[in-house]
Amino acid sequence: MGVRAVVVRAWIVAFAIVAALLVSCASGEEITRSDYGEDWPLTVAQAQLHCNRDAVWVTIEGDDYALNGWAQTLRKLPPLPRSLWRDNPAIPGSKIDVGTLIDDGLALC
Repeated sequence: MGVRAVVVRAWIVAFAIVAALLVSCASGEEITRSDYGEDWPLTVAQAQLHCNRDAVWVTIEGDDYALNGWAQTLRKLPPLPRSLWRDNPAIPGSKIDVGTLIDDGLALC
């Protein structure tokens, strides 16, 4: 096998790896308010939940927001804005816990 064939094969393998990573990053699971009931922590009715390398984030109306520190660090995503994070009526001044979304997201990894 010549040098050119080795280089071509290396490029094909590299392309396949990058394509696989992009697909895994782009896929997600639709989650809705009805899935979580009163524990739904968002102010919108639905979102896409994602996980890659323990980074958990949501896509809401086309924009990605980090739910954990790994998503902020590894994917360079902004945190969930307060305007999209539902208030906790039981504890004035606080928000509904996003821990359930993070746990469910980690299950996707």
